[in-house]
Amino acid sequence: MSDLKIYKYTLPKKTLELIPEEERAFLIYAGHIANELNWLNRITLTLQRKGNQLLQQSKDDSSLETKAIFDGNAIQTVICWRMLTAKARDASRFLDENISKAEWHKKIRAKFNEKGKKSWRWYLRRKKKLSKLKNTKSLNKDPLHLMRNNFAAHYSPEAYQLARRTDLLPRDFTFYLSEINGTTLYYGCDLIVTRIFTELLSPGQYRRSLDRWISQSSVAAGALQDIMGQSMAQILEQHAFKPDKKTVVRLILKNVPDFESISLPFFVYPPREKKGNK
Repeated sequence: MSDLKIYKYTLPKKTLELIPEEERAFLIYAGHIANELNWLNRITLTLQRKGNQLLQQSKDDSSLETKAIFDGNAIQTVICWRMLTAKARDASRFLDENISKAEWHKKIRAKFNEKGKKSWRWYLRRKKKLSKLKNTKSLNKDPLHLMRNNFAAHYSPEAYQLARRTDLLPRDFTFYLSEINGTTLYYGCDLIVTRIFTELLSPGQYRRSLDRWISQSSVAAGALQDIMGQSMAQILEQHAFKPDKKTVVRLILKNVPDFESISLPFFVYPPREKKGNK
């Protein structure tokens, strides 16, 4: 653990009101979306790191207990990737609808740093690529679109029909039931659904499909955070927000956990109600 310096910025209401309505709406909503992307990305990376640790541990410890913990972490990771993918796809659509053709944003992105400009170029390439996909079948070859529309935010009839195929399961069907409700893990169910996703994306190419999905989701999340963060900074800079001792305060958070020490176990002991509580 170590101390972490952060800065609290306070934007006076009268300054916020100076920002044109369209830009002000973007500032508020983009920050909301960026928070979700950031949080989901951090959780996913934490779970991935833990999975790598458990994989190394399993080489020396082949116990059923270690395997159960590994399976729990694996499913949590997949769930978080699904959520992050859906949020990235929706964030990209948010940009399509609100700033891709906005004149005020052209001036803002002209001041992006090199990282921001690279992220914007990625966004334009992706927008152009998707514009050429005219129907649902062709759109489903895009990992972000397929995951968001068929697995993360909605559940498609096509995927449901494929759920009856036992050949998509690479090994025995596994699930874990806890004596205490709240930590049950239907491992085999998520394993099959993940296989269904890869089968719809690229039939017979499980590993390649997984790599495409995770890689593209990671790049999308990072690029979208860049675009929104730099856009928000430019909006504030252009409309009279001047940091000073009254608006910026430095804080020091004590004993902040290091990334390597954070763990998100699937199997936890739920709190019991105290006697007398109803």
